Amino acid sequence: MYVPPVPAVFVADDQGAVPPVVFTLCSCPKDPALRPRVSDLTAISATSGAPQGTSIAVTQLTSTPPMMVDDLACTDYTATIKGVWDTGEFQTLLSVGTQPIDTVRIVRTRSQFNLTTDPFPAAVHGVGGEVRVAINNTDAANYHVRWALKLDGEKCEARSFELDLGARSTTPVVCRLADQGIGSFVLGGTLKDETRKGVVALEAVAKPGERFEAPRPRKEFPITASMSYWPEPWQSVANVTSIAIALLAGGCVSLLMSAAIPTTLRRAKLRRRLRAARQQAGTALGGVDPALSLALNVERKRIQDLAERDTWLSPDADDTLPAAESALTNLEQRVTIVPALTPALRLVRSIRGGGLPPSFLQEVEDDCKAAALMLRKAVLTDTDVATLNNLVEKCTLETSGVGQRNTDLEKDVLDRESKLRAEIFAANSTVPPKLSACQDWLDALQAAPAAAIDPREYTTRDTVAVKLRLILDYMRANGSNLAGFVQQLRSNDWDVFRVARLELAEIVERVDAAAIVAALQAAGALEIAVSVQDAAAMDALTLSACFTDAGLNRAAARVHFTPTWTFGHEKSQETGWDVRHYFPNAGSYSVTVTVTTNGKALPGAMRAVDVRAPLAASRKRVGLQVARTALLMVLSAVALQRTTLASVVANANFVSAVLGAFASGFVIDTVKGGFDAIRARVSP
Repeated sequence: MYVPPVPAVFVADDQGAVPPVVFTLCSCPKDPALRPRVSDLTAISATSGAPQGTSIAVTQLTSTPPMMVDDLACTDYTATIKGVWDTGEFQTLLSVGTQPIDTVRIVRTRSQFNLTTDPFPAAVHGVGGEVRVAINNTDAANYHVRWALKLDGEKCEARSFELDLGARSTTPVVCRLADQGIGSFVLGGTLKDETRKGVVALEAVAKPGERFEAPRPRKEFPITASMSYWPEPWQSVANVTSIAIALLAGGCVSLLMSAAIPTTLRRAKLRRRLRAARQQAGTALGGVDPALSLALNVERKRIQDLAERDTWLSPDADDTLPAAESALTNLEQRVTIVPALTPALRLVRSIRGGGLPPSFLQEVEDDCKAAALMLRKAVLTDTDVATLNNLVEKCTLETSGVGQRNTDLEKDVLDRESKLRAEIFAANSTVPPKLSACQDWLDALQAAPAAAIDPREYTTRDTVAVKLRLILDYMRANGSNLAGFVQQLRSNDWDVFRVARLELAEIVERVDAAAIVAALQAAGALEIAVSVQDAAAMDALTLSACFTDAGLNRAAARVHFTPTWTFGHEKSQETGWDVRHYFPNAGSYSVTVTVTTNGKALPGAMRAVDVRAPLAASRKRVGLQVARTALLMVLSAVALQRTTLASVVANANFVSAVLGAFASGFVIDTVKGGFDAIRARVSP
């Protein structure tokens, strides 16, 4: 009795193995000749030859005890067939003794070697030079393959280039590219991933003891690798950061072109103008009017500090630089006037006054004083400029006509002589006896003709007339030392007229140096006045030392005293009853003025001056604009990295990507700057 195997046809796998052929044979248990056997494989079709290297063996399943059926022992057997390497249809004859009982059919089909990358075409992401490619086997057969991977001609190295692929499975291959140092960091670690193209090749190889009936084709698959330096999410962070840096770099260049370069050029031009103003004013005023020279130098230094105090990126730069330029234009106006005024200043500051008539010199000095006081002002109005030009023109005309006939001066001298004669030589006058010490001047006055004057006698006659007028005014003021006063006027120096006028003014005002000393020694007699109450840093201020007694502020005797100022923020000092100063920074400053006379220090005054920071609201507004611009650029970086624009960046090379992001930042800042400028123009 025989039970045939199932199925009727067996299929050999890619390794040449046939599934176990199981069948049952029943025979007399005492008849060993009835044991089964199989023949060698033979080809069924004439086109196929007998397979080579096939092995067949029949074994009894010992785990299954024989089962007795009708006195017959039924036993299970297994036919094991291996090494069916050839393709085609084959058969083996199953026999018992000499009697064939069944034919077993075996089929071996050739494998298609269906291998692909997963996905196909392959697009993989490499991190830190490591590349991982998945190989997919869609066949029912197992394969042993040799593989190789090249990217841009560079071979990817691995521990082993042989791989076992199971049937219907996916297996990864892993390799690493050579380290490119800083180039790898720049190309794959900033701005975007480095894109490299290459080929992965697969070739079937036989294991030991295995052979192919025909060679399998070599397969090559294209691969695109996006190489990054860091794993996610750090690579995305690095990409966004680098794009933001490129955007900010573009914005900075835009700032450089729109703010830094113009600001630098404007400051360079302003420095040249300041040097020219300093040279012009220093040459003209050197040793002539120290107070005016000091005031102009303080203003020049204030302008320089105002222009240089803020960087080009500072929110205050747009305010301070125009303010400095405006102040410099005002300073240049004053400095331009100074050279025209200098000859007159030098003349009235000379000891003998150039040998000119004293009344003429007095008029020139009064005009120069008025001009110098006006030049010390912080800002010159149009009216001030017109007045200064008139004073300068007058002084120029007065000094240029020296030695020539001057009808105005001549008329003044004749009128002064006429009034003196009427007052001194009147019938009931008691003056001549009192002026015996200056009888020669009285004789000269009487002998002077009352007609036209020779220009060569202008100085002589005017000097006598001026001295006699001073003496008469001294007598009228009840001066106590007439002899000394007359003796003082005996000198021909121009300075004696100043001294005499000062002494006469002290007598008339009843305030002399001793009275001022007594006032200063009283507590609270002197106070400090500031021209601007709500002063801001860098504002031009006028600080004045004032007596609480208003009469003392007008006293001519103040000329004997020298107030010295300290400002609580630098070692420099200034002198004068009124000084020009500025405070560079916000804060509270302790301003002190001390008064000296003849080397003796007297009590002064002290005051705290509070200085506020300028443009606080403007700083806040500009700070918000900068924050908005930075936020806009960061959001643009994220958009470049995460939106559809990411494909544009990924397909671009590194240089074009950098330039694109850089240009984007430049455009963003430029457009924003344009909108800010338009908004500034239309805003009230």
